[in-house]
Amino acid sequence: MKREFKNSIIFFGDSICAGYGVGEDKSFPALLHNSGWEVKNISVSGALTYEMEVYVDLLRSMTEYERVFLMLGFNDIVNFSVEKTMNHLRRLRSSMDSMGFAVVHGVYPDFELEQVMAESPMIEKGLSAKFKDFQQQVVDLAVELGDEYVDLRNAISSDDEDYEHNYLDGVHLNRRGHEKIFEYIKTVL
Repeated sequence: MKREFKNSIIFFGDSICAGYGVGEDKSFPALLHNSGWEVKNISVSGALTYEMEVYVDLLRSMTEYERVFLMLGFNDIVNFSVEKTMNHLRRLRSSMDSMGFAVVHGVYPDFELEQVMAESPMIEKGLSAKFKDFQQQVVDLAVELGDEYVDLRNAISSDDEDYEHNYLDGVHLNRRGHEKIFEYIKTVL
């Protein structure tokens, strides 16, 4: 049985949801909280999907929340296959669903991966295509399972002329990027 509490959500993600670089109090989850939502942010910078399986048990005590915003996987696909990452996301989602939470899948905004790859020789050169595939598979998973999804590419797209002004380092959002995502997310949740 799904919960029926309006405007309550738990953010379960990585550095993007955690507010890396701007601080949790300036992150888009905090901005959503400041607009009147009940928000709990248990996101972890650098998180991998399989590591976050340990945190799922924390959700059992959060019965006052209706939904979980699940946005993980970018850190995984840097080193692992999209298929393996999606398998972990499926397990996380299944656990959340079994606890009665409605799951909202977050689709990462477009990142400036060329900038990131140029600065880090450790990141494989095929990451851009892998990332695009991952973004689409998250959408496909949500549709397959009948879940909501929030496509943050609609808030920050590589097609925007001021696209690069939303990032600190090509991946992590600056304050402006978090504000744009907040403005978008509050209209679709």
